Amino acid sequence: AQDLASRGQYEEAASLFREAADEMPWAPGVRAMAVAALLATEQGRDEALALGLEYLAGHPMDNALAGLVGLELLRRGQVVRARPLMEQGLRAQRPPRDLALRLGLAAQAEGNLVAARALLERELELYPRNLGALRALYVIHATQGEWKAEIEVVDRLLLLEETPVLWHAKAQAQFNLEDFAASRKTLDQALERYPEASLLILLDANLLAKEGEQERAEARFEEAKRAREREGGKAPQPE
Repeated sequence: AQDLASRGQYEEAASLFREAADEMPWAPGVRAMAVAALLATEQGRDEALALGLEYLAGHPMDNALAGLVGLELLRRGQVVRARPLMEQGLRAQRPPRDLALRLGLAAQAEGNLVAARALLERELELYPRNLGALRALYVIHATQGEWKAEIEVVDRLLLLEETPVLWHAKAQAQFNLEDFAASRKTLDQALERYPEASLLILLDANLLAKEGEQERAEARFEEAKRAREREGGKAPQPE
């Protein structure tokens, strides 16, 4: 079953996982694998949810399974039913992917940033390349003015995806820390990749002003306005 799942043959894998679960009722991980395999199939989500609820009725302390079922209920908008199962899922030896992320996003939306950070960091301990968790943590650090922590997260994100927004975030955080040399180095790298990005040109104008290049700064600001107009947005304002 594990071999079939690794090759993307989820329907066949699910059938074998279910057989194994019947033969090994003492092994909770097998039940979770059966449900996970069904969740990965084209038409298997309803069956996966029904099977997961059936398994939980007989094995209510199956934490990983509870997490999977909770995530599926959340996907269907059944937040009240989902939340306690997701919280139970966190007690699993290895909680399902995105479980701590979704709970972290909920905590963030509720304004509990301490809990949100802890949950997002937990997700990244388990799944270091989870883009959703990295992005959410980056937003928290940025909005809270935690520039050093933001840079660390952005560096991790840049290993997985490159966008002008992320390059700008790193250079802007360094600018905010008044590490203008580091900001210049990052910004020059970014402009090599995205020379027409208005937010990068605007930061270049601000950085040139800090470097005492006022005429060049004013010229770059005018370039930033034109670039922003080309992008279909409003002209940027100087910072």
